[in-house]
Amino acid sequence: MKETKKVIVVSRSNDTLKVMKEVLPAHQFQIIHSFATIADTKKALRSRHCDLLIVQAPLKDEQGVRACLQIKNALPIEILLLVKADIYDQVLYQCDDSGICVLSLPCKKSMVYQSCSLLMMLAAQKRKYEAEIARLKQKMQNEKVINRAKLVLIEDYHWTEDQAHKYIEHAAMDTSKTKFEIARDILEGVTK
Repeated sequence: MKETKKVIVVSRSNDTLKVMKEVLPAHQFQIIHSFATIADTKKALRSRHCDLLIVQAPLKDEQGVRACLQIKNALPIEILLLVKADIYDQVLYQCDDSGICVLSLPCKKSMVYQSCSLLMMLAAQKRKYEAEIARLKQKMQNEKVINRAKLVLIEDYHWTEDQAHKYIEHAAMDTSKTKFEIARDILEGVTK
């Protein structure tokens, strides 16, 4: 079962909240709060986790575009920005390359739902790729340590690279350790 995404709605109109409750299925999206100002929203975001922020601009305290850009840069949150048709092009230009999805109002309810779903799917893919990148970076770091240990064995014992590789591999199997742990032990032995 998929995790329900937490949503905050920001609009000066209560109608927006009602529409979002109709549009977003409760089993997928849980609207945890709504605010009329960006100041209240920022205050809430300091203490609450939220997956999706839906902002209908303009707001009571500001236009909302700059605040959305600041929030997007500061927090791992997806943002759907709803703006009037007459300023859509300008806002779209301002939000270019920010990861903020901008929709022109009025729009179909299905478009809002599809945009929210797409934002959540892209966020999940991004997290998956970031985890894979972190795993590969760690693997590269481990390989660097293993290669340094091989160099130590080659220099100290005049072994070939293949002999050093086999030694680390066999030592790892014999001691139920990883090759990285064996390599680290070899390097620590050299520094003592």
